[in-house]
Amino acid sequence: MRKISYTLSALAGLGLMLATPAISARPWHGVNPGESTLKDVQKRFGTPHRALGKRGKCGQVFNYQGEHSIEGAKQANICFDTKGVVIEISVFPSRTLTKELVSEAYGSSFERKLTDEFREYHIYKGQGLAIFFDKEGKTVHSLLFTPQSSRPKSKPKTK
Repeated sequence: MRKISYTLSALAGLGLMLATPAISARPWHGVNPGESTLKDVQKRFGTPHRALGKRGKCGQVFNYQGEHSIEGAKQANICFDTKGVVIEISVFPSRTLTKELVSEAYGSSFERKLTDEFREYHIYKGQGLAIFFDKEGKTVHSLLFTPQSSRPKSKPKTK
């Protein structure tokens, strides 16, 4: 339950600011931020662990975890706007992802930033992707997919 609250705080509290126009949002498991709808997500992933009402800028949030988790994620939260279009996907990976694996998967063209808590994160401009690292800065804590190239103000507090 704490992780859900933490993640919902992330969705509400990131306060994403437009950095540059998106060339193309990076999809996650075939879900495209800014394009895919609530019905698309339900068709692709089925019933969520929990469907939550309005949270910050999200008109609704689908939480997938436990027996409802999506391959590769111990938890994923999909945020929809009030029209049912995906505006953010927060993913907490189920396996350890190192910086090296991230570079192989997403490339080395990113902007390195620090949260208010001095934790490192990388912004992949033009791809709508932000990757947050753990306290030590060595492995991925979470990934945030958005429809535009975005710049999070800070990463939410952990437990």
